[in-house]
Amino acid sequence: MESMISFFKKKVQQFPDNTLLWEKDSRIYQSTSYQEAYVMVQQLAVGLKEFGIVGEERLALLSEGRKLWLISELAVLSNRAVTVPLSIKLEPDNDLIFRLKHSESSYVLVSQNQLHKIRMVKKDLPALKKTIVFTPDIPLEDDEVDIQEIMDWGKRRMLDDTELMSA
Repeated sequence: MESMISFFKKKVQQFPDNTLLWEKDSRIYQSTSYQEAYVMVQQLAVGLKEFGIVGEERLALLSEGRKLWLISELAVLSNRAVTVPLSIKLEPDNDLIFRLKHSESSYVLVSQNQLHKIRMVKKDLPALKKTIVFTPDIPLEDDEVDIQEIMDWGKRRMLDDTELMSA
């Protein structure tokens, strides 16, 4: 059976310049091609690896549907880690805590709209190492990191190691 990652790579080769998705940015929709998405996936995957996220590590994903949701899902799977998708309708007090504890997620990828839920419950999640926030330019707490920072680490690492560029 073909993995989601190998299927995605095949589609990138077939349709590099075709639009993979559209996302509304302010008032206009911006397109992202298969090739652009693939580069973002690689940068995030390498950045996550540099961050120590590989293998059986579990990352919860709490976000509305958006480009970074897809990029994150594919990057995590590229590192053979596990994504734990969570509904944005979960209430922080019981359901969210239960799912995060039960899944043994040590990281959470989260949108700005959902970040308050993680901040409310993180004291009850001793296994939670870091919260990776999708939205740039907002005040972050000590245990939070901007996803763009991780992607920038990946980009720099890929530029330093040309073998990673062809992976």
